[in-house]
Amino acid sequence: MSINNVEIQDSNGNVYYPHTDSSVVKFGNSDVGTALSEKANDTDSARTTTSKTVTGAINELNSNKINKTSIVNNLTATVAGSVLDATQGKVISDLITGCMKNGYGVDYGNNIFGNDLNTWNISGVYQCNSSTTNVPSGTDGWGTLANLITYNSSISGSTGVQFFYAWNYAQIYIRYKRGTTFSTWKSLL
Repeated sequence: MSINNVEIQDSNGNVYYPHTDSSVVKFGNSDVGTALSEKANDTDSARTTTSKTVTGAINELNSNKINKTSIVNNLTATVAGSVLDATQGKVISDLITGCMKNGYGVDYGNNIFGNDLNTWNISGVYQCNSSTTNVPSGTDGWGTLANLITYNSSISGSTGVQFFYAWNYAQIYIRYKRGTTFSTWKSLL
């Protein structure tokens, strides 16, 4: 058997590679053809076991796949075992986005930079900056506001409480609102 690649060309330049019959090449106590045949028929090999496992898993997935008629394209179905159509993802996302907006069009948890805390009447948690007005005296305005406001029809305006955490000062402040007026900010620390 040759250890070098050999190319044979005919007069037209077509390349031919010489081939050796597997029955003349030795492999251990046998020849290559016999050894390959034995490996192909070996039912105890790891590859055969893995192949059978994968084939079984594929067959199970095919038999347990979702029937197309059980896909629901609405948000009101209550049938057990049904799944939502992917188009409902956008519907759900839009509903969540709508719920996360307040009356000022600001996302809950987002910033209210440049707004007046005396007129901010929507409950939620907000980020403030140096352009936010009516923040606690002595702070630079950078902080987190927790706004808990409720409307009471028996009192002119609304009632509630504001907590302000001043980031650069590690201070927590509180003030109350009854009607249309807030109390002065008081430090809790």
